[in-house]
Amino acid sequence: MHRETIPRGRPFPLVPILVIIWACAAAAGDRIRHERAEPPVSWETRDGRIDHGSVCRDYRRGSIEYRDCRVHAVELFETRCREHTARLRDAGRQAGPALRRRREMYCSAAAGYRPLD
Repeated sequence: MHRETIPRGRPFPLVPILVIIWACAAAAGDRIRHERAEPPVSWETRDGRIDHGSVCRDYRRGSIEYRDCRVHAVELFETRCREHTARLRDAGRQAGPALRRRREMYCSAAAGYRPLD
């Protein structure tokens, strides 16, 4: 058995131990986060806009899946808004009305959808 002691007169090396504990906790958290898949997000549209009340209606209200779905919906709408904005910018005048409508739909939801409302 191998043991190490800290010689008297030297301060206890607290910083390296905290770093090791933090690294282990971060690794465990990452593993847990990746093992749990994000639930699919569903919604209905009305007049070309996402109906906020219909987002994640497939899950029981108050459940963990419902909460996770609604949080994931915010990220999804923001990501789709950025993607469609970039596509619209890249397409320039060649962009069709369908691309403009989809961008408006996602960006409107990204700006207005709040899962706690």
